[in-house]
Amino acid sequence: MGNAACCDFDKFLKAMASETRQRILRLLSEREMCVTELYETLDIP
Repeated sequence: MGNAACCDFDKFLKAMASETRQRILRLLSEREMCVTELYETLDIP
């Protein structure tokens, strides 16, 4: 059971290593945004 929690935490940390995901979380911490707003603000494909 301990390994499953560890692996989930590892996956979380790997996901948070993405600069784009960090930017999305920063934006969403300031205010609620729809996908279109995120897309336009981040200017990514």
